[in-house]
Amino acid sequence: EKSIFTYPFESEVSNEPYVNSLVAQNRIATPVSYKSIRLLNNQSELLSRAKYSFDLFQGIINHKSNQSSKGANDFTTLSTIDKRDANGNVLEYHNENGIHICLVWGYNNTKPVAKIENASYANFTNTQNDIILAIQQTSDNDNDDASEEFLRQTLQ
Repeated sequence: EKSIFTYPFESEVSNEPYVNSLVAQNRIATPVSYKSIRLLNNQSELLSRAKYSFDLFQGIINHKSNQSSKGANDFTTLSTIDKRDANGNVLEYHNENGIHICLVWGYNNTKPVAKIENASYANFTNTQNDIILAIQQTSDNDNDDASEEFLRQTLQ
């Protein structure tokens, strides 16, 4: 079995959206596609493939969605990013079943501290937003065992 990655500077993906911009920004190590093949008797069989698309979020090119397929079948979108924060952190995405997943970023917006499934930031109440803010503030102040225990209690 052999894995083959395609990168933005390769001609076969040059027509994909934002790929040339990735090259212009020297972001050439970001994979654009992937395929897995099996070599058998000097013939290759396509096992699976994946495609990564990009979009602009607040003026910055970022990963937008993942698609995959078994063999040469049509691509299926596995996940799509719907919302990011000002730092580019993923706040909300949805999977292939349309289920939205929200992430709460703590520790000064550097680490995800909570995952909320089957919810959307657009539908959160003021009370839910206040709870998220409390979780973020608690994690920002986590600097010892006692404050970490308080964060655990806040997350429950």
